[in-house]
Amino acid sequence: MIRFSNFGLYLLLFLMLISASCAWFKKAPKDEKVYDDKEELEEISGKKVFNPETGRYEIVRSVTAPMDTVRWQDLSEQEFPPIRSTGTPVTDNPVAPSSNETPLVTNPATVLKTRYDVSLLLPFLGQNFDTAQAINENSLWAINFYGGAKIAFDKLQSEGINLNVHVFDSKASDSDVDNLLKNQPAISRSDLVIGPYRRDNVAQVAEFAKKNKITYVSPYSASSGLSKMNPEYIQVNPSLEAHCQAITKFVRAKFPAEQVVLVSKDNESEKARFEYFQKANAAIDGNSKGKKFTELVISSDLTNLTEDRIKPFILPLKTTVFILPTWSDETFVGNFLRLLDIAKMENSVMVMGMPQWMDYQKIDYDYYEKLNVHVSSAGYIDNNSLEVRNFKKNFFERYATAPREEALLGYDVMLYFGRMLKKYGTKFQPQMELEKANGLHMKFAMEPLMAPNPAGAEKPGLVEQYENKAVFILRFQNYYFQPAN
Repeated sequence: MIRFSNFGLYLLLFLMLISASCAWFKKAPKDEKVYDDKEELEEISGKKVFNPETGRYEIVRSVTAPMDTVRWQDLSEQEFPPIRSTGTPVTDNPVAPSSNETPLVTNPATVLKTRYDVSLLLPFLGQNFDTAQAINENSLWAINFYGGAKIAFDKLQSEGINLNVHVFDSKASDSDVDNLLKNQPAISRSDLVIGPYRRDNVAQVAEFAKKNKITYVSPYSASSGLSKMNPEYIQVNPSLEAHCQAITKFVRAKFPAEQVVLVSKDNESEKARFEYFQKANAAIDGNSKGKKFTELVISSDLTNLTEDRIKPFILPLKTTVFILPTWSDETFVGNFLRLLDIAKMENSVMVMGMPQWMDYQKIDYDYYEKLNVHVSSAGYIDNNSLEVRNFKKNFFERYATAPREEALLGYDVMLYFGRMLKKYGTKFQPQMELEKANGLHMKFAMEPLMAPNPAGAEKPGLVEQYENKAVFILRFQNYYFQPAN
């Protein structure tokens, strides 16, 4: 059985979902801000894209400005008290399990239970809810995520996985998150905490989880270094480095290093990204002395972005792979593709780009088709999949509105980690490497990020955190993006 606490919030979410079914697609007035810069989320609409400058995946609006201006960017506990664990970690001589918990011998730090406490901290922004107006765009991310998670709860319950679910509104506010962490005992006794959204809030919860030894899942932020030496911290969204590694692995599986060219404008932030690719390439060759990728740097003012500048890098009778780890300047990308199309003549090329390319508005998609454009992506939804169609049907029947991407993300995250609790107990992190999974929206391939060892140390480094390394490579073919493999 899945039990929910926080009845007031649960009722508010119900009202918000019902209102959303009637006013989901209403637009907020353009001349009014629907959020407070300091306390809430940026307005959200459109697809998710990764912003390595902030270390987060962000959802962008429809682009109307020049692309170089776009940034990556409760049931009452008194009336329905939750079941609490009094379990102890496994020792070398484990005692017989109680009725609510069984030690997992293979992992001394974990405890198996018949029921787990899970807390969700999501930015519902309930303080802004008004039945007379459209749902705040900033709330829709949380509403969809939670709506998908609730469908996952039903699935988990059918599999005999019992949870006490505590739902809290983070309000996208540092002060409100701090207040929740200090004054909500349900969070402190949780076996698993999921959320919130904003980078600063994630850092707050990560430190809280580290101090209290609570397993913590960040479903959205892909920022590195938010919490030092924190094995409780699990990052679901792959980092920029993981994207670069996935692109390199995909390319090198098909082509030798001498057929690969890295391209960027002449600025330090973009050129610095080359190192991720060169490092990943060296790792594939097994040493740092192998053939490096060729590097092509274009002047920042684009004055030397010409057909003649590109042509010498194109190999005759072979496929030349151009990797452009850039996203904020659609004009640069568009001009490069246009000139490459001319310069290649009859030669074969492949272009590898970043997730934001899927949202570009000005580039002629004929270039994507002709130049064999591929991009990396943290997620992919196969709308022809029976499982996806069933989920969308279930979501619509329950909430009278179509799900957004965040709904499938919420479903995938809750289902994966709920099953991990059931199988491995409260400290399932070391087993995640063994449990790769494919969701409706994303894949799970969790790995520990190890802290570097001191010079001469013999023991392996300590775990900094855990990160999902699963990245899709999508190919633009037949005028839409689809998995390349």
